[in-house]
Amino acid sequence: ENPLAETFETIHIMIFLLLVVLLFQSLGVFFVTRQVIERWSVYERARAFGMQEQSIESQLVADGYLERVPNDEVPRGVELQMRRPFRYGKDIFERLLLREDSLHKMIMYRAVRHEFLFPRRENRRSKARVRDPAVFCFE
Repeated sequence: ENPLAETFETIHIMIFLLLVVLLFQSLGVFFVTRQVIERWSVYERARAFGMQEQSIESQLVADGYLERVPNDEVPRGVELQMRRPFRYGKDIFERLLLREDSLHKMIMYRAVRHEFLFPRRENRRSKARVRDPAVFCFE
C-alpha cells in the first residue's frame, strides 16, 4: 500500500465532506431567508388603520393597547384611545421575550422602515437619502 495514495484519498474525503457541510449550510440559509421574506412581505402589506383583522390598529386593539370608542363627531365614527403604553422592553431579558411577539416584530419593522424613508430632522443630511419615497423600490 502506498502511503501517498492513502493521504490523497483522506484529503479527498475531507474536502468532499466539507462541501457537503457547506451545501447543507447554504440550504439552511436559503430556507431562513425565504421565511424572512414572507414575514416582511406580510409586514409591508399590513394596513395601519382599519377594521380588518390584519391591520395594525386591530392587532393593537386585540392585544389591549388601544380601545375603539364610538364617536359620531369624528370622520370614521370611531375614536382610538390608548389603554396601555406600547413598550420596547426595559432590559435585555424583556426585549428577548418581546422578540417572539409578532405585533412587536411588526412595529419594530415599520419603525425602522419609516426612519429609513423619513429620517428625523437631526439625522437628515443636506441631500436626501431617498429622493422620492413614494416610488422607492426595496428590490
